[in-house]
Amino acid sequence: MVKGSKWANQAFGIGLNQTANFNNNVYYRGSNNYSTYSEIFANEFKSSALTIEQTRNDPRYAYSAGLALSTSLVDTFRTNSTGADSLIIQSRPERLLASGIALNQEKRIETRGGIYELALGYAANMDDRLYLGGSIGIPFISYERRSYYRESDPTKDSNDFDYFQYNDTLSSKGVGINLKLGAIYKPSEFVRLGVAIHTPTFYSITDHQSTGLTTNTEGYKGTESSYSTKLLNGVEGESKYLTMTPWRFMISGSYVFREVKDTRRQRAYLTGDIEYVTYRGTRFTAEGEDVTEDDKLYYKELKSVVKDYYKGAFNFRLGGELKFNTIMFRLGGAYYGSPYKEKEFKSSITQMSGGLGYRNKGIFIDLTYAHNFTKDVNFPYRLDEPRQNTYAVQQNTRGNVMLTFGCKF
Repeated sequence: MVKGSKWANQAFGIGLNQTANFNNNVYYRGSNNYSTYSEIFANEFKSSALTIEQTRNDPRYAYSAGLALSTSLVDTFRTNSTGADSLIIQSRPERLLASGIALNQEKRIETRGGIYELALGYAANMDDRLYLGGSIGIPFISYERRSYYRESDPTKDSNDFDYFQYNDTLSSKGVGINLKLGAIYKPSEFVRLGVAIHTPTFYSITDHQSTGLTTNTEGYKGTESSYSTKLLNGVEGESKYLTMTPWRFMISGSYVFREVKDTRRQRAYLTGDIEYVTYRGTRFTAEGEDVTEDDKLYYKELKSVVKDYYKGAFNFRLGGELKFNTIMFRLGGAYYGSPYKEKEFKSSITQMSGGLGYRNKGIFIDLTYAHNFTKDVNFPYRLDEPRQNTYAVQQNTRGNVMLTFGCKF
């Protein structure tokens, strides 16, 4: 720094951090007497204004109605309920529901991957009172989801339907950029007050998707299978899009015990922060040379869905550290609020963590264990009529071990 300047020192930093871990397995099952996943396929075929043969061969329906029609899960049925013979479009599970049979439903979701962020940071200290800092983050996302959904007839009667199973595989890869800015002010030797803003991360993401559907219609046509790749020239479907994650705003405070300039003689501190996340601000936009009007309409409708279902939420974190010269012990806790607008959808994450740190001669090593208690909801499918939608309540726990190593030059 310039001699005589109040800016005491400055620092540059480079870091590689894991900011998200997607490794997870979810399984649930139940009995449903008022809706079926296959209604999505039947309703899509009804609104297409196409024939069965046209829908089977239309790439737009490669993940849904095309598969259902190819395996006879959805079909046309003759009825005379109106006093005259007529054809109706219906799925076979719908016919079981109409006769008073509750369907067995089960779903398994396996996810893998994570987000790793390369961060380039800068910080400066003015007169040991005001600390300013910022970083440019370049996150890399790798995500894979395999979901398996199955519906079956619990009666095992001969009614032209035994079960169907819908398998979906999605992989996402992308890169983004974001900016983090923060300031800490020290009004006294014992107190720290801070504010921070994290801009949205702007991602460019490419998805690859493939699906398969197997239906057993018993004595009608037996077991039939169909795959999305059959309608997509033997390849997985690909979509490219831009997404903008929520803004994050934080305020924080810390209290340091036995404050002295020699940080090696500081004995402990307590710190806490409150964060507000604008989940409703998440955005998606189609990207690429082959963007169609259907693509633009899809992402426009997705924007409305995000605004209808999500809201801003507060997160709270509290922690402390006890220091013994070069060794330190840490304990902390956090509560992450629900992003859902509907109060009946209970969602939260409670986290407890503990760690051990080492600091000596410019080298630091940190080992932390964090245990998460998660509550959430999962919809196996969504129908146009909200009252027909059902969801599973998830409650699970998971532990993570994190090791950080660094050195100062």
